Amino acid sequence: MAKERVRARVEPQTWSAYVETAEKGRKPADVARQLHLAVGSVYQARYSVIQQLKREIEIHEGPP
Repeated sequence: MAKERVRARVEPQTWSAYVETAEKGRKPADVARQLHLAVGSVYQARYSVIQQLKREIEIHEGPP
């Protein structure tokens, strides 16, 4: 559920950068080329989504 809520709030390109790097394990440089982004933007997108996912989980399930 947390993924669905976060995905609805972020840009599609941001979500794609997160999925490709964090879930599929692709190299940020490859994802950056595919999405026409700077490599730093891919890292930032992944970080941002992970932080939002953590907050969603804490809100709905409590702190770890």
